[in-house]
Amino acid sequence: GEEDKVEKDLVMLRDDLRACEENRRLVESEVVAIRRVEQQKIGLEKENLNMKSRAEILKEKEESYKEDLARCRRQMEEMAVKELELNCQLKKMEEENLRVEKDTAILTTAAGQAMK
Repeated sequence: GEEDKVEKDLVMLRDDLRACEENRRLVESEVVAIRRVEQQKIGLEKENLNMKSRAEILKEKEESYKEDLARCRRQMEEMAVKELELNCQLKKMEEENLRVEKDTAILTTAAGQAMK
C-alpha cells in the first residue's frame, strides 16, 4: 500500500522533473534565438542610421553640385555677354582700321600727285 503509493509518487515526480527539464531546454533555446534576433535588430538599426546619414551626406553633395552648376552657368552667360561685347569692339576697331587705311591711301595718293 504505502510503499506503492510512494513509488507511484516518485515515478510521477520523475516524469514531472523530465517534463520540466525538457521545457527548460526549450525555453533556453528560445531565449538564445530571441537574443540572436535582438542582436540582428541592433545591427540593422545601426545600419539604418548609417544609411540615413549617408543619404543626408548625398543630399548635401547634390545641393553643393547644384550650386556649383548654377555658378558655372552664370559664369558662362557672363562670358557669352563679354564675348559679344569684345566682338563688337573688334568690329569697330576693324572698321576704324579700314577707314584709317583708306585715309592713308588717299593722303598718299594726294601727296604723290602734289609732288608731281
